[in-house]
Formats: sequence, C-alpha cells, structure tokens
Amino acid sequence: MDVKTLKTFLAIVDNRGFAAAGQVVGLSTSGVSLQIKALEEEFGIALFDRTTRPPQLTKAGMIFVARAREAVLSWERLTQSMVEDALSGVLQLGAIPTVVSGVLPVALKKMQRSQPKLRIKLITGLSHELDEKLKKGMLDAALTVQPEQVASSLRWTRYCTEPLAVIAPADVAVKDDKTLLEQNPYIRFERYAWVGRLIDAELSRRNITVNTTMDVNTLDGVFGLVASGLGVSIVPWRKIADPFPANVRHIRFGTPALSRELGILQRKDNPRQHLVEELLEALLQG
Repeated sequence: MDVKTLKTFLAIVDNRGFAAAGQVVGLSTSGVSLQIKALEEEFGIALFDRTTRPPQLTKAGMIFVARAREAVLSWERLTQSMVEDALSGVLQLGAIPTVVSGVLPVALKKMQRSQPKLRIKLITGLSHELDEKLKKGMLDAALTVQPEQVASSLRWTRYCTEPLAVIAPADVAVKDDKTLLEQNPYIRFERYAWVGRLIDAELSRRNITVNTTMDVNTLDGVFGLVASGLGVSIVPWRKIADPFPANVRHIRFGTPALSRELGILQRKDNPRQHLVEELLEALLQG
C-alpha cells in the first residue's frame, strides 16, 4: 500500500463513484478498481459493496475512511515539513471575482512580504463552483460568499461583511432604492451565484418588481453598462478605497442594507491550514 492508493480510495468517497474518482486522480475506472481491490486484499476487508450502483461503503469501509484521512494528512504534513521553509511551496487558492478585485490583493501582498518563497495559484469562479473544486481536492482553500449549507468535510470562516448597493447612472435622480429598481431597467449581476439568490429573495420579500433586461457575470461589465445609462443594478459595496466608479451613483439596498458574508472555505483535513490561517489574518487586518 502507498499513499496514492489511499488518495484514490478517498477520491471515490468524496466524488461518489469510481469513474469520477478516476478523473480526479488521473486513472481509468479499471485502474481505480484494481487499486481498491489490492487495498482490500492487503487489509483483508471489503471496503465497498459492489452489488449496489454506485458501490456503497461497507461498515468496515466507513471506519477505514477516517483512518485513511488521518494517514494521508500525516503524510502530507511530513512532506510539507521536509521542505526547506515550511511556508514555501504552492497554495492552490480559489476566489470569487469580486474578492480578487477587492480585498484579496492587499492580503496577498502582506503574505508575499512575510513569505517570499510562497507561490499562489489563483483560480476564480462562482462560490458554488469553488465549493465543488474543494470537495474534489482541487483547491486548498477558497474565498467565497457564506455557503447556503457547508458540507461536513469543509469548514467556513468569516472574515468580512459587505453591504449591497443599488447603482444607477450619474444623471439619474436617486430617491430611494425601491423607486430606482422599479422605474429603471434592471441589470442582474451574478444571477446564478449564491449572492444572486440572496438578492432575489430580498426583492421578493419587499415586493419590489424589476424589469430585467440583462444578465451580467462581471462587476466591471455591470459598472460599464450602468454608467452608459442602460439601467440600474445591485452589487457588493466592496471594502476598498474606491468601491464604485465616479460615473455611477449608489445607495444602500435596504435599511439596514442587505449584506453578504465573505469567508474562507477549506477542507477540515487541509495540510496547508497554517498557510490559510496566515491569509485569514491578513484579510482580517484589511
């Protein structure tokens, strides 16, 4: 047995199938099956009930999951400790686009100063997309909006609250958020993101009827369209020096303003947790 076989076993558990696990670890389905068969023969136990589709963990397999996670975590910690500087290497980090253009650069700059050997591999995506990548072991951590539900294998830690704002062209008279939204074309931002559902729920709760004319998935795109007089929108009020362009007007969405919670999502068995904790500290410092 080697640690790669244990990782294959855990990939099956986390991705709910042999074929899906093969895509994560880079093996064919038959290759995954051979590794699991060898593992079962080595320990003399059946890990999966193959009479079900997809195969389900046996009672022994359920016990083996926790032991396998401990073994893989210990191995990765050992590997990490053998590096000349424990804080060198690569941190696979995911982030939603509004965080990349908001609070993240300042935090990464602080980390870069204190840990010059650390390399960051940054991947952007919507919160639910990053959540899936974490579950599949493709990321060490992700900066997301607070999940609607946190998987049992993950942990989410808040670092910031951002209010939401209604933005309008500079020449539009700003009376109140409800009037702005109902009397102007509505440009919907990130419809399929978690925060998009939060906004839709609030519009419904307040009986605000909007005339949606466009769906846009980038903040710069929304700013440009609103500034051109094509409508109004609801966007995050990012905690940076200049959260809105000079050519748009803004007002809080609601009293008090509806807000989104931002935080770091990571696996509970993350071997690079010490790096994530340092990033979290930098984010909390602003």
